[in-house]
Amino acid sequence: MRGFTAFAAPIFVTAYACHPTSAPPAPPAPPQDSISVQPEKPEDADAAATQQRIAEAFHRTIVPNLKPCWPSATESTGIDLVFTYAARDGNWTFQAVELKASPLPAEVSAAAVRCMQTAAAASTFPLDSSEAKVDPKEFAITWGFPVPLPPDTGELARMISTGGGTGCMKTCHDCVKPLGKPAVCMSACKGYSGCMEDGTGSGCQMKRPECVSGWSGHRAAGLSIAQSVPPDSDETRSAVALDSH
Repeated sequence: MRGFTAFAAPIFVTAYACHPTSAPPAPPAPPQDSISVQPEKPEDADAAATQQRIAEAFHRTIVPNLKPCWPSATESTGIDLVFTYAARDGNWTFQAVELKASPLPAEVSAAAVRCMQTAAAASTFPLDSSEAKVDPKEFAITWGFPVPLPPDTGELARMISTGGGTGCMKTCHDCVKPLGKPAVCMSACKGYSGCMEDGTGSGCQMKRPECVSGWSGHRAAGLSIAQSVPPDSDETRSAVALDSH
């Protein structure tokens, strides 16, 4: 038995050496345009402060330029637009605007987008301290404007929760953790452009850019994201075509 044991041992060692145990593959790195977050209690006051800051900035830098070209209407309504701003030298700088939702005829919606592109072209406003800490690259702002503009455009310097709406369109996403339950993604007035639970129940993977939604002045009655315009719709193409002239 000893001879057999001595002979078998090197065979076992050799076989083991030929089949090393592989290390488990490393998890894939998160996309560069995403950020991992731990859920927090929704901060309504923080969202409201950001909305007010946007309303004031738009009133100061955009509204004066809208007056010559903003569409009129026989009945008060509104239009929702998506603005993209880029972070540059401590400021948010306008990049683009596109149509999100509108009850207006296609040609009127297209004219409004063209007017807004011209009015917002040079608009900027400062990053606040919390935004500067996370090294943001872009800011997506879904924002409503009344059609026509009110006689007193000073009311556009704030959100007024009367005339057809309260809260916001909630086009953003946040990571929240209900008591005793796993973290989940939820629609929010302020947050990120996308969200996916990380599978652990303790956090979420948020897609950048950061975003906020709101409106200037009174919220138009009956306007909702259900009226969103598909990216390849005739209405969107009309806006692009008008802007190219």
